[in-house]
Amino acid sequence: MIKSIITTKPTTQLLLNARNTISIENPGDISELLLEIKIPVAVVTGASPAIDGIEKFIKAISMYDENGKTLVNIQDIRVIRKFNDVVMPGRIMFDTLPVVAGTNYVLSANIILHAGRDYSNYEETSCLFPGQNLRRFNIDITLGANSDLGTGYTVGIPTLTPTPTRIVYENPPIERKKIFTANMIADSTSFTSTSANLSQIVELPVARFYMKSLIMVLDSSGARSDTVVERFCIRFPRDMGATSVDLNWTAARQYMSRIYPNLSAGDLVGLYLIDWTRHKHLKYEGTNNSRTIVQGFDTYKLEKGVVEIGLSTKAPGSVILFNHFSVAHAE
Repeated sequence: MIKSIITTKPTTQLLLNARNTISIENPGDISELLLEIKIPVAVVTGASPAIDGIEKFIKAISMYDENGKTLVNIQDIRVIRKFNDVVMPGRIMFDTLPVVAGTNYVLSANIILHAGRDYSNYEETSCLFPGQNLRRFNIDITLGANSDLGTGYTVGIPTLTPTPTRIVYENPPIERKKIFTANMIADSTSFTSTSANLSQIVELPVARFYMKSLIMVLDSSGARSDTVVERFCIRFPRDMGATSVDLNWTAARQYMSRIYPNLSAGDLVGLYLIDWTRHKHLKYEGTNNSRTIVQGFDTYKLEKGVVEIGLSTKAPGSVILFNHFSVAHAE
């Protein structure tokens, strides 16, 4: 029998302009981790908020076990925030920066690190952050400065409160068989010139089962934009029997609106979510070895550069962020 236990851990004060480390002791296997960040702010008259100011203030989050194995590495919070918005609508709280002068504001920013395939089920066990035999998980959270929020803001002492959902087993040797390890890694690429004919290439890292990848497109001002990318494609090896995805950005936006009708047009600006589990036909030619299983798109036997994302871009100075959610082989 498997059950879940949800326990809110002690609140920790955080330092500005620093990487802060907290530990979750005796974590067990975690199916979901909620990170509640509180930011007390004083606002002066005439304050001007930065675009995505709170996401820029919370600069990075990573999680690793006591042996140094990285489970989460997010170096731009905007990608995990929007990934959460798309796959878990209504569960995320990110306050808007106030513009009215005052000294008693406390802003909330909630980040969810969900390990499994079903984002509506916080206690599912298809994939986990495995800590059954570990003493601790460490979480690094890097905060920036007042100026990251915009002009006219002064931050007090922020806090972080973690709430893990721990999976408990009646018979661990049997029930923990073939546990898949969740892995959440964010990458980015920037470019200083335009790229025609899908020549801006991003290679898909290998040795993972890919489930979803979020593409976030930012213009030179740092705002999400639908005018930077003209087309993009996913190139699979010819011998895998897969037809490459090739969409112009307008068609991609329409597809996203159809798949996620609960999100507004504004929510989806600059975003495209690749669902690798939809590519059920990926196979090695001449074999019955399906490359996509229930855990996602299998790249373990592929070489680096075999699967690529290609883009045609038309706005120099822009940045494209990627948030890959994947899982590793069973323990």
